[in-house]
Amino acid sequence: MRRALVVLAVLFGAPAQAATAGVTLAADRPIVPYGETVTLVGQVDPAVAGQTVELFVQTEAGLAPVGAAPAAADGTFSFT
Repeated sequence: MRRALVVLAVLFGAPAQAATAGVTLAADRPIVPYGETVTLVGQVDPAVAGQTVELFVQTEAGLAPVGAAPAAADGTFSFT
């Protein structure tokens, strides 16, 4: 079985926002067989429309970027 640690980074424009931010992340199913698709959804609080949410995976060599998505006005985002 192949496993990966997923790391989520939210990029904020101001350092003060980053200190008080909260992020949630959930998968659409608890077990994903290798090679199949999973959708990750989450929300950033406080919400800032258009802020960039980046997804990383932990590899043996370190963190590797998987994707980036903009947050909606309500702070929600998703990756597939």
